[in-house]
Amino acid sequence: MPYSRLNDVEEKLESITYKGHTYVGGGGSSIYVIKTNDSTAPSDSNVFSAKRSLATLLRKDKEDQTNYLIKLLGGIISPFLTSPDFVTGMMGAGMSFSSEKGGESVGWIDKLYVRKKAIFQLLSIMETELAGASFMFNASGARATITKVEFIEKKGIRFKDGKGVKFSDGKRGYSSPGTYGSVYRCYFLADDGEKAIENRFKPGNLVRSQSFNIKEGAYDGVSNHYWWRLVENVGDNWIEVSVNHCDEGSDIPAVGDVMVQLGDVSDTDFQAAIVLSAYGDGAPYLTFYQGINSYSLSERDILTARYDRVTKECRFQIGHEGKNGCFLYSPSKGLRVEGMIEVLGGNGMSNFDDALDFAEQVNDRMAQYIGYDGWESLVGEALAGRTIIKGGVINTDLINAAVIITSELIAGAIKAKKLEIGDGKKIYSTIDTDGRATFVDVTAINGYFEDVLMRGSLRSPFSKVSDSFNTNYNDNIIIEGGGSWTKVYSIPTGKEQIGRKITVCCIGTGEASISSSNAKFYEYGRSYNELILNKEIVQLIGYGLGDTFYGWIVTCREDLDVNYAMGRPDKVLARGYVDLRDDSKKYYTFDGSSLSFTKVSSKSYKVTIPSQWGTVKDEYMVMVTPMSRGSFSSGTYYVRIENNTEFTLHYMSDGTGRGGAFFFEVKRMGFY
Repeated sequence: MPYSRLNDVEEKLESITYKGHTYVGGGGSSIYVIKTNDSTAPSDSNVFSAKRSLATLLRKDKEDQTNYLIKLLGGIISPFLTSPDFVTGMMGAGMSFSSEKGGESVGWIDKLYVRKKAIFQLLSIMETELAGASFMFNASGARATITKVEFIEKKGIRFKDGKGVKFSDGKRGYSSPGTYGSVYRCYFLADDGEKAIENRFKPGNLVRSQSFNIKEGAYDGVSNHYWWRLVENVGDNWIEVSVNHCDEGSDIPAVGDVMVQLGDVSDTDFQAAIVLSAYGDGAPYLTFYQGINSYSLSERDILTARYDRVTKECRFQIGHEGKNGCFLYSPSKGLRVEGMIEVLGGNGMSNFDDALDFAEQVNDRMAQYIGYDGWESLVGEALAGRTIIKGGVINTDLINAAVIITSELIAGAIKAKKLEIGDGKKIYSTIDTDGRATFVDVTAINGYFEDVLMRGSLRSPFSKVSDSFNTNYNDNIIIEGGGSWTKVYSIPTGKEQIGRKITVCCIGTGEASISSSNAKFYEYGRSYNELILNKEIVQLIGYGLGDTFYGWIVTCREDLDVNYAMGRPDKVLARGYVDLRDDSKKYYTFDGSSLSFTKVSSKSYKVTIPSQWGTVKDEYMVMVTPMSRGSFSSGTYYVRIENNTEFTLHYMSDGTGRGGAFFFEVKRMGFY
């Protein structure tokens, strides 16, 4: 090809694609185009495609956002700066800084810290309660002024000797006035001088107080007084608020604080509030709150009517600001709507053509609302079977709905964020994605339950079983003795029985034998292959570790339905021995406490028992028995009860001149 023809081709060549990459240019030069998912590094010899530019660069012609930090080193100039969770008013949330048309700048924040010095040209103070510049209507009407505050501390439990109580796991025992530890008890007047005042505060309420009272002048360390805390307990003229369960930075309640109920941690009847204010940015404004179950009002506003000083418009916001529809009105622009309106009724068509046009517009709008270009597009997709309705039935593969209401639902599997079961008027059962389920009047047959926390009682009725029984689903068993012969029963084994408790009641006459094929029974420090009962009741605990079942631990064996008295167990406090011949001694106490021994003479010892046992001189007894330690110690032994905590062991000589040796046992005289 002649050189002139080749040069002509180069000048007319606008783009070329080689191995998936596009090059553009002319006149002997080429530029590589970096597309959306291309990992090629930008340079002076390539360019971004239009889609890559939209995906990488922030827009200037419409709203845009980025998940990355933007550093504006040259500063920022804007008429306003607002957080996403901003709710206007003294009871609001979030932060906002804006500039009004008159040139005034307005800022709304929760806390302001000034490290060195603050200068105010004019400081306007207001309190937010059930009256004043801001009116708040809470769900209960609970409001009171504090007259006295007491701090009630969480304290450790101690024995009479001052030693701290510890549980078997080594943890310290405490007595807490509230669920979350220490509390502040806030008193208020029970009447106003004319009539009694009802205490409308309830446990679980969230109570808030906020005030700022200073006079004109210069002050150091001035701050407003604010707290928002959980109500733990209530009385006739007081409430107890938690020290630990509160909003971050909450002050200590003080005399004179006006406290109002604002929210509840669980009861939805106390989670609503209405605020009406004629003060501050957006005033006058009216805000409805719902779902206040924490120490924040962020996104709890469901309806707000306010005046926008910047745009000179009245705003009627439905839902949280910026997330739902809004009506705006100004004398110059009239009434406008932000969001989408669904017209459910009305008329105004003057002829048939208008009605057809209106119907076509409605059809197109409906199709566009559910994601189609228009009515014709929806019809085409429906004929192709790519819509929710397919062949006269629901195409469940395409359902992605927030709420489904139906009288009956039959499906092989249901995937939903929350499943509610009811009759249209009342919800009886719910299941959510966290696995939490609530059922009313449940009958469950078989199955397994893991990590179950029971509130109330769990009962298993007694069931009478035959000769051979399997008690997988009944934990209270009645068996009968065999009369003149022993009646044999069997009991299940296996890892499923580990940790299970079974109560067995043997009635009738004669013995009953319970055996297990490959496990043992453990009682009184020994093990055996069968358990013999005769008019007795016992509790069995399944013993094992991991997947290995070892057997049944026998506890609480008691006599049942006999014709003669069996007596009651002794209440033994201590037992041991003393040998006066070599001053040796050894003893045990029921709680591990120490005894004190004082040798009075070669033939007597004084013993002191712990005062925390609470013994009374005439209500405890000491049994003394001679013992043989190398050689038998004959003679006479006796004991003298000195007082509530001391007794003396005496030995009368057998003529050898040496002391004796004897066992002793300290018991309570009664059976209580």
